[in-house]
Amino acid sequence: AIGGGGASWTIKRELDPRSYASLPTTLISLTLYDAGKTYADFPDLSGFTSLTTLAFHRACVRDGTEQMQACGQNTDSDGKVTTIPLDKLPPSLTSLTITGQNITDLDDIHLPTTVTYLNMEKNKIGKIDADDLPWTHLTEFHFGLNPVSVVSKGAFSTLIAAGATVTEVIRTGPINHPDTKIITPPWHTRTSCPAGLYGTPG
Repeated sequence: AIGGGGASWTIKRELDPRSYASLPTTLISLTLYDAGKTYADFPDLSGFTSLTTLAFHRACVRDGTEQMQACGQNTDSDGKVTTIPLDKLPPSLTSLTITGQNITDLDDIHLPTTVTYLNMEKNKIGKIDADDLPWTHLTEFHFGLNPVSVVSKGAFSTLIAAGATVTEVIRTGPINHPDTKIITPPWHTRTSCPAGLYGTPG
């Protein structure tokens, strides 16, 4: 299913990577659902030089049925994308949302300096090292519903010093019945762990 039109498109089906070449290069906003189920490679969108807003969602599985919508807190996702290559992103991009994929390491995310908004919710990020967040151009960063257990002390100092808003949702229960809380900015109330690390209280 394809919705919208003109400069803003929403596509609720998985595309063969070759299909992106047929989309209008004048797009400003593109929302993709059911992306990454079969194809593990991030699509090449570098030719969309007017694209400023990109949302790349994995469709959710609820009660064994795939839902053509972004994943909420009570739904599971199993996207296959593991990295975001810089050479596949539009040079005009300012807002990037990648949810429900299989990104495990922030080192696998490569952003153009034009990006100011980054949403990485519901990926598989387990830790955040001190040098993982060098993006001084970000003004907003969301990484909620990732299985983060360890964060290096000062990991968010670069972002916070640049004035960015950082938001996290902590999951402490089973995936279908999460007990969550929101901390903005995060890690300010964490208990100290050895070697200058912070751990999520459990």
